[in-house]
Amino acid sequence: MEKVAKLVVIETTLVCNETLAFLCARKKLHYYINHRDRTLLPKINDFDAETGSMQRGLWGTDPPKVLADVVEALMGAVHVDGGFEAGQATALHILKPMIQAVEKEFNTQTGVTQMQMLSMMQPKQVMFEFTNRLLQVRLHKEFSFAQHFSKIPVWRGDHWSKPDMDSNGYVGHIVCSSISLVAVAESSYNVAQNRACALVVAVLCKLPELFEKLKTIVSRLIMADTVVKAAAALAATDNQGKPGDEADGSEEEQKKDLQLEGTKNEKDKLNENSLDDSKDAVGIS
Repeated sequence: MEKVAKLVVIETTLVCNETLAFLCARKKLHYYINHRDRTLLPKINDFDAETGSMQRGLWGTDPPKVLADVVEALMGAVHVDGGFEAGQATALHILKPMIQAVEKEFNTQTGVTQMQMLSMMQPKQVMFEFTNRLLQVRLHKEFSFAQHFSKIPVWRGDHWSKPDMDSNGYVGHIVCSSISLVAVAESSYNVAQNRACALVVAVLCKLPELFEKLKTIVSRLIMADTVVKAAAALAATDNQGKPGDEADGSEEEQKKDLQLEGTKNEKDKLNENSLDDSKDAVGIS
């Protein structure tokens, strides 16, 4: 990963909702929130359990947005009341635990793999920067995913299964061009997104040759699509010729139509084979 990309990933990790919510709960700031929302306390307790006894990790949680808002509001208030330098000092003080953890991992030269370093970072941003934005994450309600992608299995943390038509959860779906790579089902859309991105990054770190293969496949798909569009544009231009030229050009037009059809078939076949190869690479049968 390039230095600029690494900085973007670190910045996103430090200021995302999960990180700020964790810092809020760590300092017990949520005890001072004046609210009348009866659903808030159970959500905070769930978040505390997920990051504690359940050991789901920061990216396996979906904390209430208000926890991150409290931290942002405090830093903003100091900036307004005490000026820029006081605000910056406050921000550094609040973010210090996370900054030190990230700094320690990136400065360690031995015994730490690339995957261990990346696992600390915000998964979606890591995936975008690690793959140079070649991969995209799409979010679906699981019942909708089951309707449109019934043949694609979803990962449920410890096993694969078919998408559930009766589920009201979410599916994080990672795609490369038109190739489906992996789908992860979770009760929360944030967790589904984060876990899907983290799973793909883990696979690509373990199998770097797979990423190179994906880049080759996408290049071929783009090339085939360009040929199809060029042939279609050429055929449309020829169809605008003079009426008297129609009889003379009919044989040539037939050849172009056959060439266009052949190119489309070749693109569809490449796309089909690519999907099968990608599924095999991530262990989907």
